[in-house]
Amino acid sequence: MGHWEQESGTIKLPKTEFTKVRRAVVQAHNEYVDRMLRLAQSIHTRMGEKPTPQIPEDFRTPGWTGYERLVIYMAMKVLGSDHVEEAGKIKSLMGWYTDAKGLPNPNRKPRKPTRKALDNDPRMAPIGLREANPRIHLAEDASIEFDAEQRTVTWDVRQGRHVIEKARRHPVGKALFDALKRVKWTRESGGEILYQDEYGNEADAAPQVRKIFGKHAESMEGQLRQFGGRIYGF
Repeated sequence: MGHWEQESGTIKLPKTEFTKVRRAVVQAHNEYVDRMLRLAQSIHTRMGEKPTPQIPEDFRTPGWTGYERLVIYMAMKVLGSDHVEEAGKIKSLMGWYTDAKGLPNPNRKPRKPTRKALDNDPRMAPIGLREANPRIHLAEDASIEFDAEQRTVTWDVRQGRHVIEKARRHPVGKALFDALKRVKWTRESGGEILYQDEYGNEADAAPQVRKIFGKHAESMEGQLRQFGGRIYGF
């Protein structure tokens, strides 16, 4: 299963670069959720009138039955078997009928997903390009948050197994680090991302530097290595 890991950091951006980075990340988020909606609509179109015959008997989805199970299966066939959380997002976009308890009825074929479903899901709602302080949910317990007043962006991946890899390969996570590569840093800007894992925590070791951003980042990383520091790198 692997050990748990986490990483986080706040990076201060130059005044002329903050809006560029925020726009790139928000655009990536909006494009991502639009693709997810189109995938949900495509899955709905390909659904049959009876869910069970379309699913292999060895497909395991604890807690999901009927059409919920079918949606997860069809989504994972497109996204990959390790994209369980994203498949769950696809499921949440479906127009489920509810049972007597107000819960989604998995035995009834849901209505076709609509753009309104995105707006009603905090994880998936499109974000305005001029929104000052957007907070974007990625995968697992990972997020990106902007602070316009401080001109900062915070990358936060909470403790879990394989969570960093999932957050980094997420289209919005990739957009953030691609945008940071293009930043023209000033003396007052920059920051670092720190990494900790299960082994370091058990040894009472301080978090390790994962990446340094700023005008003199490369020389600072070199000095850290020279004096015994550990740079994990991207």
